[in-house]
Amino acid sequence: MKNIFRLLSLCLLAVSLAFTAGDKKTVIIDVAHGGKDSGNTTENVLEKEIVLQIAQKIVALNDDPNLEIILTRNSDKSLSLSDRVKLVNSKDADLLISLHLNSATASERTGVEMYITENNSMKERSARLAQTIKASLEKDFEVAEIKKANFKILKGTNCPAALIELGFLSNPSERAFLQSESGQEKMARAIYHALK
Repeated sequence: MKNIFRLLSLCLLAVSLAFTAGDKKTVIIDVAHGGKDSGNTTENVLEKEIVLQIAQKIVALNDDPNLEIILTRNSDKSLSLSDRVKLVNSKDADLLISLHLNSATASERTGVEMYITENNSMKERSARLAQTIKASLEKDFEVAEIKKANFKILKGTNCPAALIELGFLSNPSERAFLQSESGQEKMARAIYHALK
């Protein structure tokens, strides 16, 4: 009888592990720029630093064992667009988001902008991903309508993908918000909620 009980226990454990392993999702966050490429720079505030800080906060929020979040960079290093695309495709990711910061000549411009591409076999799923992120972000942020663009990171990857411009460094109030711990945490939580 003990052997039957052990056998049943092992079967139940195997079944539960099979279901949890199969539900695991991989999300890649492309952390824009890095190394010698600072991205947008205003008043000595660097895009490459802020997007890395926000991406790291998203990873820190992740308490879901079935959600793996991989960053294209964890430090101030340079990675070419081709290498970013190769990394995403090598990980067989379920989805990709690319984090950037905007800039404009008109300092009054504000808000989040998102991009997807039509030139990708995952365009319908990318549109759904972008809508999900937009719905989460617009609870707390001004979000423009989703735009189309042929950015290499979007069209070269083999998973649903969206590029997010998290705000305008050229706008003094948005710049201060994006530099602040509380602002970065708020942005990270909204994105993480969408990923979940």
